[in-house]
Amino acid sequence: QLKPDDAVCVLGSGPIGALAIRLARLAGAGPLTVVARSKRHESAASAVGANFRLLETELRDIAAAVVIDATGDPAAIGHAVSAAQDGGTVVLLGSPRGVSDATPIAEVQLRRLRLIGAHISALATEAKRSSSDPFRKLAEVYLTGLADGALQAIDLVGESIDPREVGLLYRRLASG
Repeated sequence: QLKPDDAVCVLGSGPIGALAIRLARLAGAGPLTVVARSKRHESAASAVGANFRLLETELRDIAAAVVIDATGDPAAIGHAVSAAQDGGTVVLLGSPRGVSDATPIAEVQLRRLRLIGAHISALATEAKRSSSDPFRKLAEVYLTGLADGALQAIDLVGESIDPREVGLLYRRLASG
């Protein structure tokens, strides 16, 4: 539900965060900001025209209409709330591993923030409520962006695996 020219902030600069910021750019987002724990991916953020901030800095001045938490860290919701503008949206992308001890519920309510869990199962719920096919729509946007060069993702791939060898990959991962 990103509107053209909305300021977007993505917490996390790994592959999921990098893809989220690129998809926001593809959707016509306005100013983009990436917030990360280290400067390791600063050049990648700059390459897509995003401002880069370290997590240790003050985030309130970002005031993004949409903040996407792509960290997988349950404590990041507090940072996401800080980076959002009043009345903004915080998208919890993925599944944080663990329990969030300090979810700022009072601040979410006071600032009229909207929290959205961005899980694939939400698309199935949306499909049941409407006559549209959100899976198809999102796939078309993504694949069209790749095909016409408006979206790049090849640099986000660390290693390519033949689908017929996925068992080998999992055995390698399990052995460390």
